[in-house]
Amino acid sequence: MGLTRKYKIDFEGVITFIENQSKELYSARIKRWANSFMDKVNCETCGGSRLNKQSNFFKISNKTIHDLSKLDIIDLKKWFDKIESKLDKRKRIIGSEIIKEINKRLDFLLDVGLDYLSLNRPVRSLSGGESQRIRLATQIGSQLVGVLYILDEPSIGLHQRDNSKLIDSLKKLRDLWNKELSVSSSSEIYDSEKIESKFGELNVFEQDSLEIKNEELKRFGSDFFKNKNIVEVPQLYVATPSDYRLGPGDELVINLYGAYEITYSVQISRNGNVKFDKLGPVYLSGLSISAANKRLKSRLSKIYTGLNSNNPIEKVDLELNLQKARTIVVNITGQVEAPGTYTISGFSSVLNALYAAGGPNEVGTYRDIKILRSGRVVHTVDLYDYFTNGIYPNVYLRDQDVILVRPYQIQTELATGFNQLSLFELKKGEVVLDLINLSGGASSNAFKKKLFIERFVDFSKTIVEIDEENFSSNRLFDGDKISFKEIKNDNVSNIVKIGGTVNLEGNFQLDSNKTVNELINSAKGFSSDKLGFSAILYKNNKGLNNEVVSLN
Repeated sequence: MGLTRKYKIDFEGVITFIENQSKELYSARIKRWANSFMDKVNCETCGGSRLNKQSNFFKISNKTIHDLSKLDIIDLKKWFDKIESKLDKRKRIIGSEIIKEINKRLDFLLDVGLDYLSLNRPVRSLSGGESQRIRLATQIGSQLVGVLYILDEPSIGLHQRDNSKLIDSLKKLRDLWNKELSVSSSSEIYDSEKIESKFGELNVFEQDSLEIKNEELKRFGSDFFKNKNIVEVPQLYVATPSDYRLGPGDELVINLYGAYEITYSVQISRNGNVKFDKLGPVYLSGLSISAANKRLKSRLSKIYTGLNSNNPIEKVDLELNLQKARTIVVNITGQVEAPGTYTISGFSSVLNALYAAGGPNEVGTYRDIKILRSGRVVHTVDLYDYFTNGIYPNVYLRDQDVILVRPYQIQTELATGFNQLSLFELKKGEVVLDLINLSGGASSNAFKKKLFIERFVDFSKTIVEIDEENFSSNRLFDGDKISFKEIKNDNVSNIVKIGGTVNLEGNFQLDSNKTVNELINSAKGFSSDKLGFSAILYKNNKGLNNEVVSLN
């Protein structure tokens, strides 16, 4: 006798099902299967222009902006050269400056040999050389001076006859007093003549122009924000952090499985809730994933009674996952390289946001970064915890948070005798021992019993000496220059040295070689082809030769 069960589910329809499967994030195979039923077709309304019906009504000389974007650059330039003559006096006055700027930018693109491109060309289809030449055209237009450009094979994809155009573009940069260093397989670029600019003679390939100057000490931690290999956008396909708080814009996947199976894809609305058929709105904004899971289970149990059942046959389980994090807007202000308003992922931590802003500038604090929410300080971040101890500042931001970076209070310079010679920031109340720990300690050849500090006092400097037993009690002040004295390598004690016609030359321990005979035995005797008839003994005292004895 068999067991029969009946289930009632709402079928979403074939088209909706395939569309949902095409958005599947966790299985590439399912996405490929769903995409096999789809074709890309142009919109019947806009014809692929991505303009609404009203925008397509605006035409100049019977052409829309979409029509112009399909033209090659050289044809587009010809069109703009003729268009001004076709305008009446009023339109010519209005459009003259706009047409002038457009022509100027088209000339830049022509100068670098990109006459065959069109403005609607996808970026991913550009070669490396084409991308570099587009950026080069942009830089010519920006008129920046005092800049070093390094180009990696910019002639890729460029016909040999057009290399002269590229060289002429480089000369234009040269005449703005810029230096450019080209790395190219094109001999024409290497063999270009000695450069003379209107500001004087300059050869960018001379050794003097590439001479590296001694760098000043950098602030400890500044290299992190200058590392171009770091990705400021956090990895989204990871487990949702336990302290991540849901908010408007987050996309959720709710899986019910067991006696009843169904999947919901929902997005938290601006009001902070999600909606289900036959159920009122469920407010989730501000909850963690675990708290939202409990609330959904409580509310959905009114529809799916198996969520509260302990019967294995009737039991239904609920699984909640964050499918896509929302974007948030944060404001970064104070002493950072690029203060402003940033749109970032809701997964972003304060470190991601600071990296996007270039990090603290030369006077910005690393150790007292404030996160303000609704005008109140909710977190204080010390980046040295991450740089020295690996404690990641796992503070997740919310929409409209403000990151405030004030100027530092105390900065000291480690001059000599430390493992890391940098500028270190200290908090008020921190002592010498704290600085030694932050820097990784003294170097192996440093005299560690005493520290020397060069300190500003009124209008002059003074030297302060601190013994080891006082490292834990002496505070440091802004501008202190701190050193351990380094021990000279030639200051060696308890040694005796032998050389000449012996088998083992070099230094030996004096305590184990009190006599000349013992020293010769330690050196494994005389060389086989020599006879030890005589020797000369030099006696030194504190580095001075004060006695010479002849031996036989």
